[in-house]
Amino acid sequence: MSNLKKRAISSVLYVALFLLALYFGEITSLIWFGLLSLICLWEFYQLFKEKDIRPIGLSAVVVGVFAFLAMATQHGDSNWWPLLIAFLALLCVVELFKKQQEPLLNLSVTFMGMLYICAPLALLYRLGFYSMEGMTETFNMEVLLGYFFILWTNDTAAYFLGSKWGKRKLMPSISPKKSWEGFWGGILFGLQIGYLNSVLFSVFDSLTWLIISLIVGVFGSLGDLVESSFKRSLNIKDSSQLIPGHGGILDRLDGVFISAPMVYVALHYLSSL
Repeated sequence: MSNLKKRAISSVLYVALFLLALYFGEITSLIWFGLLSLICLWEFYQLFKEKDIRPIGLSAVVVGVFAFLAMATQHGDSNWWPLLIAFLALLCVVELFKKQQEPLLNLSVTFMGMLYICAPLALLYRLGFYSMEGMTETFNMEVLLGYFFILWTNDTAAYFLGSKWGKRKLMPSISPKKSWEGFWGGILFGLQIGYLNSVLFSVFDSLTWLIISLIVGVFGSLGDLVESSFKRSLNIKDSSQLIPGHGGILDRLDGVFISAPMVYVALHYLSSL
């Protein structure tokens, strides 16, 4: 089976699971994104094994998922935060008893994983509660559907346009196959999907969807490059082999980790205008 066919089949299965989670509402979506947090955090920590860096691992993954839940379900005052801070402090004690040679480095990677993965995925989930009036307490899958339609279109268009017409390299030292032609082509197609979202989904007006499209196009591509820089520094091609033809879940969501927080901040300020 060709790599392209593997990519297509695994993409269909991944998208189907994602759509099912959104369709059944707030709780299934929370579980879905929590599961993604768990897998991505585990993959992230596994990247560093070859460099003899030892993030705390299982304990940190559990705390990381707890951190995701604390941030994702934050509505007004919450008693989760003191408990979360206590758990983070306890991870330092866990590292003390591991008696590793580089405790500061190990803890830095441990906390970096939570910041890089759990916080953006929590903000991504919270996008489902946004409307033109700002943050609400009602989950609306339209926002997340629209966001991912833009992201997937941007990624796909950038891949095929870059493969066909890419001449000028975007950042050859980090990702030799990415080109400026693919970058701008992805943004252009993403903007078209943004306009289509304004027709399909009434949650935002056309201007807001176009702004979201531009943010996702730019910062989604930068997120891809950020993860590529991590993997290149560690001499690793894929975060895992969990998804045939794609690598790991971390590889599939690299554009989310930078773009989702930016979209969240943009909606926060746009809703206050």
